[in-house]
Amino acid sequence: MTRLLAAPPSLPPPRRRPRWRWLLWLLLLAAAARVFVFESLVVASGSMEPLLHGDPARGDELLVLRHAWRVVPPGRFDLVVFERDDSAARSDERVVVKRVLAVGGEAVRIAGGELFVRAVGAGDERPLVKSHVEFRDLLVPLWREPFDGDLMARLVPLAGGAVERVGRELHLDAADGASGCGVRLAGAAAEFDDGWLGADGTRQRGTEAVGDLCFRFDLAVDTALTALQVEFTVADRRCKLVATQLAGRWRIALDLLDLDGGTSPRAAIGTAAAVQLGTPQRFEFWHVDGRVGVAVDGTVALEEALEYRRDLLLQGSPVSPPELRVSNGRARLTGAEVLRDLHWTTPQDAPFACGDEPYEVPADALFVLGDASAASTDSRHYGAVALASLRGQPLAIWRPSGRRRRL
Repeated sequence: MTRLLAAPPSLPPPRRRPRWRWLLWLLLLAAAARVFVFESLVVASGSMEPLLHGDPARGDELLVLRHAWRVVPPGRFDLVVFERDDSAARSDERVVVKRVLAVGGEAVRIAGGELFVRAVGAGDERPLVKSHVEFRDLLVPLWREPFDGDLMARLVPLAGGAVERVGRELHLDAADGASGCGVRLAGAAAEFDDGWLGADGTRQRGTEAVGDLCFRFDLAVDTALTALQVEFTVADRRCKLVATQLAGRWRIALDLLDLDGGTSPRAAIGTAAAVQLGTPQRFEFWHVDGRVGVAVDGTVALEEALEYRRDLLLQGSPVSPPELRVSNGRARLTGAEVLRDLHWTTPQDAPFACGDEPYEVPADALFVLGDASAASTDSRHYGAVALASLRGQPLAIWRPSGRRRRL
């Protein structure tokens, strides 16, 4: 006899919460994050150009992480948002963003465009010297080659070999030339001041000559014999940087020459990233904080301190326009750019850190400056900023969308 099993009773379908409840929770979480974790700030002044575009109505809008310093104290070169409480601050400059240059317990002084920093009671002050990894994100663009019809007004061919613009590239053919061929910067490309290149490509002229510069060239070489050379003068020294290929890697050599033709007794050699024939690689040649160096695709091959007359640098004889040469082969120049390091001015009406005596930053305080030094009102004018006045740390530019980027 077949036993019939009764079907189990059916269960009611699970209750589903209305979707609007999840949306409500998300909105509440977003509102709580907006109040307690994040805030937005419209940059009202041009003191941080060109990193941050400032305008009371159309300035960059920043996403700011509130109370970030309570987790990680701000350090040198960090960006901070703080609230000014002095009566001299305009209504649109009550909440501002600046860059930290010294922390509590340090003494600072600005002279000749350089920042001198020392710990209080730690002996003689010394100029702040940054390595490549430190200054590369601080560099300010001065000029960029658009590779248009006016190319030869900015990149002037040197004698020998063939230099030709093909599309949006510059072809340098030195396969048959014993001395090679190349170009040098001229015109606006060789004006090295404390101005900047705006996001729209407009050149904003500066007021002071600068000598801390980085020259970037995007170059593709086609043969294993092609060599590259960049020369420029720093005060009374001629720097000759030569990149040759050795066992599939770039070998960098530095020769220092006196302007009277004598060879310096010191030279240096280093190696960098692997050679990539036919593919553009980024070569950076710089003089920053008294050092010259070379990096290929971000890998530092050589970085050497210079000995030269710094008074010549301050008297208006900074860095000469570089000459780029190619020898024993062909190369294609696909990008060219000049950038400068941050440059600090000493306004006559600024009472802090701009005289002969260093300014001692109090404990629990910061010394802050604007990147556009000549257009900035900062710690040079109103002294150190108390940690208690900090509002947060900028994380990103999120409006307008065309300038959206991390900071």
